[in-house]
Amino acid sequence: ALAGNVGGPSQQHQGGDKIKYYLDQRLTRAGTSWNRSYCNLGNVRVHKERIARRHIGQLTSNRPAAQVAAMRHPGIVYHDGPAGPLDIKMAKYIRRPIDFDSLDDLYIQRVVAIYEYTADKDDELTFRENDVIYVVKKNDDGWWEGYMAGGVSGLFPGNYVE
Repeated sequence: ALAGNVGGPSQQHQGGDKIKYYLDQRLTRAGTSWNRSYCNLGNVRVHKERIARRHIGQLTSNRPAAQVAAMRHPGIVYHDGPAGPLDIKMAKYIRRPIDFDSLDDLYIQRVVAIYEYTADKDDELTFRENDVIYVVKKNDDGWWEGYMAGGVSGLFPGNYVE
C-alpha cells in the first residue's frame, strides 16, 4: 500500500498517481506483492497513441504478464514475483508506449516543410519551415495526411513540403 495513505486517495494523488494508487490497492487486496519501482504511468502519452492508431493502425498490442515483466520499460507496470491470475488479468490493460522512432516502416515518406503553414481547421497540421513530417497517406486533391515527431497528426498541403 502507499505509505501514509491507508484510506482512499487523497488530494495528493493526481493523474498517473491515481492510477498507481488504484492498481496498488487492487493488488494489495489480492495479497500480491507489488514492486512499484518501475511504475511510471504518469508519463503515458495517451493522446499520441490515439492519434497514431487512428492514422497508422493498431501500433501497440496487449502483452501477457511474463512479457510485460521481461520488457523492463519505464512505461510498463510489472512486479518481480511470479505471474498470478490477477497479474495476467491486469496485464490486459497495460499497453506499451509508442516508440515513435520505431515507426520508420509505417510511413510512406519523410518530408521537410519548405514553407510555414497555419492550420485553418482542427484536422490540419500547423508547422514551420524545416519541420519534419511523416506522410502516411497522399490524397488525390493534393492534401496529405501525416504526423510530426511530437505525435500531432493531421492534413497538410503537399506542395508545402519536399
